[in-house]
Amino acid sequence: MKATVTLPNGSGNPINFNLGGSNITSTNSVDASGGGGTISAVAISDADKQRVNNVIDGCDPDGSNCSGSGPNVTPGDPAILANDNTPSFLKDVASAREFLYGSEGMKQAAINQGRYFNSGAAAIASDAGLGASNPDGVFTFVDGDLVLGPGSPTGQGTIIVTGKLTLNGNFQWNGVIMVLGSGEVYRSGGGHGDIFGAMFVAKFPTSGADTDQFGAPVFDTSGGGTSNIQYSSDAVDKAKSVGGHSVKGVREY
Repeated sequence: MKATVTLPNGSGNPINFNLGGSNITSTNSVDASGGGGTISAVAISDADKQRVNNVIDGCDPDGSNCSGSGPNVTPGDPAILANDNTPSFLKDVASAREFLYGSEGMKQAAINQGRYFNSGAAAIASDAGLGASNPDGVFTFVDGDLVLGPGSPTGQGTIIVTGKLTLNGNFQWNGVIMVLGSGEVYRSGGGHGDIFGAMFVAKFPTSGADTDQFGAPVFDTSGGGTSNIQYSSDAVDKAKSVGGHSVKGVREY
């Protein structure tokens, strides 16, 4: 694991990155499980470095309107994605598509486990729900949008969302969240939400040329309530144990 939140972008268009003020969101790479080692809070493409730094410093993305009250990001400097810190499934769009849709990819793994759903509502209504009552959580593949929350804990394990992910109201997630496809994450509603584990957000079309580039992701947790996103090695390890990325053999995080 190299970062709490990973956001690749090769499009040439700027990332939509908004964490709100210091009283809205915290993003933390300090291991909530008490484990050792140091990772980054946020890992981004080099072209997005200035915009993300501006937001972390309490400014608008273009560097204007600096309030001096930026979001709580620890450590404050984002990591730049390179060969040595980019997960294999996010090296390029072709790898991401294979990871999701290949013959041994995540979609097929979810189908094999009876955990593939074409909507967030269907996943939530399933017998296992989003894994809140399972000690290690469950593996869930949502081929569409998902509203996570309200409820605590809302879920745990590994979840893949190909559509838009909305974090809503009071909730807690323990494990790994992958928003792969639309590459859009938003926060809405009041209350407080916690994510303990790690997030990967990437924008790319389902099909196309292998030379396609990742689009500009949206990571906007400024809207409504407060939230905390914190790395947890225990939550990530439990997420691996329920299938999904462990089935695929992805171990570098």
